[in-house]
Amino acid sequence: MFKNINIFQIATVIAGLLIGIVAILIFSGKMPGFSNDAGDVANQAALNVWGTIPEDKVRATIDQIGQTTGQPLNVVYTYINPSTLPNTLSQAVNRSAAPDVIFATSEQLLSISSLLYNLPYTYMSQLAYQSTFIDGAYQFATGPSGAQFYPLVADPLITIFNKTILTQNGFSEPPTNWAELTKYQMGITRLNSNGSPQVSAFGMGANNVTNNKKLLTAMLMQVGCNIVQPVWSSGFVTHYVDFSSGVCRARENLRSILQFQTSFSDPQKTTFTWSELNTNDRDTFAAGNMGIYFGKASDLQYIQNKNPTLQVAIRTLPQWSAESNNVTITTGDLYAVGVARNSSNLAYAVDMAYRFTQPDFAITLANQLGASTARKDVLAGTSGSEFSIIVGTSARLMRIFYDSRASASASLVSTMFADILSSRRSVSEAANNFVSSFSELYQQ
Repeated sequence: MFKNINIFQIATVIAGLLIGIVAILIFSGKMPGFSNDAGDVANQAALNVWGTIPEDKVRATIDQIGQTTGQPLNVVYTYINPSTLPNTLSQAVNRSAAPDVIFATSEQLLSISSLLYNLPYTYMSQLAYQSTFIDGAYQFATGPSGAQFYPLVADPLITIFNKTILTQNGFSEPPTNWAELTKYQMGITRLNSNGSPQVSAFGMGANNVTNNKKLLTAMLMQVGCNIVQPVWSSGFVTHYVDFSSGVCRARENLRSILQFQTSFSDPQKTTFTWSELNTNDRDTFAAGNMGIYFGKASDLQYIQNKNPTLQVAIRTLPQWSAESNNVTITTGDLYAVGVARNSSNLAYAVDMAYRFTQPDFAITLANQLGASTARKDVLAGTSGSEFSIIVGTSARLMRIFYDSRASASASLVSTMFADILSSRRSVSEAANNFVSSFSELYQQ
């Protein structure tokens, strides 16, 4: 009965069967080079994610992505206290119970770098990494075998100001140059009968300044001082620490910046505007008792939730006056996704880490945190609002201090300011002690 069927008809039937099989494979996500995200997520075990981002922010992001795309993310998220992350992850690895991926700041991920899997350039090339993410993230993809992690959200340091206080004291805008701070200190500061600030112009130069370390590093980087740089050798990163050479004159600039900052928190100085005995500067600003707050973009969300009636606006962080070696820079927190080296499903973990960097997830998480994405193509959005323009611009200007000993170095910074304000050491002595201790920290 097959005598009338020619070779062409047989070939057509076979081709149809092959097309059907290929279509099934593509739809199921099993055809090499093709992926059906919904099928992949549904067929995989739940992705075990740990992170230092608050659980409600991550959960809201995951839920919104599921509602928007119709493809729920099969993710189990566990919040880990930032201070315990290294020990908690080490213990989990020893029990063969490591997570798949980790959401945390770059500093926190650097502190566990030995437990992370380098994300190969065959998955996302070094050039693609640099083209996709803000310039401040370049240093995390300089290793020979891959990137240390993928950036997600940039939370830059900006200027947040009380419009009412500034206007009442004759200022229409906050300072754009650090040298202008004295003018604002004189115009805004109000001391009570005990000589303590009743209204402060800003917080500066004490350990109850929320972003004390970040302000110090921002000012140093603005004059060209990037004192810690990663150096790769045989697939491992070491650190190059330099306080003595180069155009930045780090030791000299450190002393000058410390002298400048602490002059505003020394009650013996005419520039006094901020007391180390106060509550922290963020809460003082939220209470309406401060004109200017130098904080992260996400702090605006906290301030508005705490005091919805406060009339505030934002601008980029002040800079030093223009000189040949000065650059326009801010700093902040870079949230990123790293892959645990001991993930039980490493290929899937890498695939999902890349998936989290895509605009839909990055934008949603950034909105939840009140910050910007770390992607150049979307940043803080395109609404044209003050927030999107200022925070987007600041994210693009961010440079991240490569600090894999962040907790220990923060303690050194705290000791340095405490020594100066207590008069245990002069500014020069405190700076020299910091340089010695910091260098020793990175030589260990």
